[in-house]
This record gives sequence, structure tokens and C-alpha cells, in this order.
Amino acid sequence: MEIDLRSTINGLLARLGDGDRTAGPDLFRLLWPVLHEFCARLLSNSTTAEDAAQRAITRLFAQANRFDPDRDGLAWALEIAVWECRTERRRRSRSREVAWNPASVEAAEEGASPAEQLAQAELGAALNAAAANLSPLDRETIQLLLHDATAAVPPATWRKRKERALHNLKLAWRTLYGAE
Repeated sequence: MEIDLRSTINGLLARLGDGDRTAGPDLFRLLWPVLHEFCARLLSNSTTAEDAAQRAITRLFAQANRFDPDRDGLAWALEIAVWECRTERRRRSRSREVAWNPASVEAAEEGASPAEQLAQAELGAALNAAAANLSPLDRETIQLLLHDATAAVPPATWRKRKERALHNLKLAWRTLYGAE
């Protein structure tokens, strides 16, 4: 990137940090393509990359008053984008962890080979064996999760109950099979 473009970004960030909101559109026009491309390289999914870039530029505008004019503005913007991409990756890994539903796996694999069906059955049996080591409340919570249902408790209680049940299931699995 050219030095004068970096100095332009620095100047616009400094103006925005000082409260000059007229610097915003020009700063957005310069930074958006860079942040979007950067996030697309870090994340494989273009939709999540765009979301991460949007959150990064929103955070940059919200924190513009914290910008140090002695630092490189582009590097600061990319640093914020890296954190947003990391957050997105963490969010995706957590959603995969909680959203597993064996019924949807069976439905998706109706045409699976006998070997794949056997592997799924063995995995289901292993999951049942691990769940047998849980408390009745944790087993009930896992059953409700598998059927996309919730208990008749306040949302915060349900959230904590799910967290505890999944944690205990992971521990039981690790104790029985030695891996996650």
C-alpha cells in the first residue's frame, strides 16, 4: 500500500478520533475493501468474512477516539479485523459443538453405505454409554437438546444447565474413550 494512502488513513482516523464525523465516509471508502479482502483471506466463508469485516469497521469507528496518531492506522484497523476473525472462528466452532443433532445426521445419511451406517450406530452406542454416566438432570438436558426442546425454566437457568450437561458429557466421553 502506498505511503500517502497510509498517511491519508492516519489523518482521517485522527480527525475521526477528534470528533470530526465528516472524515467517516472517506475513511470507510478507503478501509472497507482492505478489511473485506483481509477477512476473506483469513476466513474461508465469504459471508462470515463480510460479517467479520463489518464488525471490525464498526468497532474501529466506535473506538476511533482511542487511536494513537503516532501508530499506523492501517495496522490498527487490521489488528481489529484479526480479533473479529478469531471471534468468528471461535463462534463457528462453538455452534458446531452445540448444534449436533443425530436425527439430522441420520436423515442426511439415509443413502449411506452399510459401513457408514455401522459407524453411526457404534457412535450412537458410545454416546449412550457416556450419557449413562451422567446425572439424571444432565441426561434429561442432553435428551432435550437432541430433540431441540427446552426445559420449563428461565433462559439463564437453561443456558447454564446446557453448559453443565455438555461439559459433563465431554468429561464422561474423555474418561471412557480418552479423546473428544
